[in-house]
Amino acid sequence: MRNAKLSLHQMCFIALAVVLNLIGGNLALILKLPIYFDSLGTVLCAMLLGPIYGMIPALISSLLGGFTTDIYALFFAPVGMLIVFLTGIVYNKKHLRVSKKILLFVL
Repeated sequence: MRNAKLSLHQMCFIALAVVLNLIGGNLALILKLPIYFDSLGTVLCAMLLGPIYGMIPALISSLLGGFTTDIYALFFAPVGMLIVFLTGIVYNKKHLRVSKKILLFVL
């Protein structure tokens, strides 16, 4: 088994994904939108870094959001981690791969 350590680039991207999740979750909460904006950063992280690294921002943002603004975010932490894990697996399949340049241009 290889030694899996987080690089500085990956840590910064995970932190950016957590911030995107918190901003999106609070925006959807304030405007009472029935859209899951709190998964935006985690899905992006799963697509670019992989499913395991995508689960980290889902957990951190659910904990931070649950302790600060929305208590119900704590209950949806496993759901967010499952969504991100499946997104990362589906995205990493050869026939469903989208160019990362196109993905970054759209987002």
